[in-house]
Amino acid sequence: MNSYQLNIQAAQESTVLERILQVSRYRGFDVVGADMTLENSHWQIKLVLESDKCLSKLTTQLQKIVDIEQIERF
Repeated sequence: MNSYQLNIQAAQESTVLERILQVSRYRGFDVVGADMTLENSHWQIKLVLESDKCLSKLTTQLQKIVDIEQIERF
């Protein structure tokens, strides 16, 4: 199983984390770690994910979420 880390910057909306987790689960990724902080009215979300699936399929879907401003892979 492959391990991935994503850093996501998103607008300060109460439902954005829930939507990120739903899309991740639906695309076959397990969230094994998460950290979320609020900086300058934007969420900084760090996710550690595991899956045998291709990460680009997940990031493509996450970018469709209106409140997500930036996604970086580490």
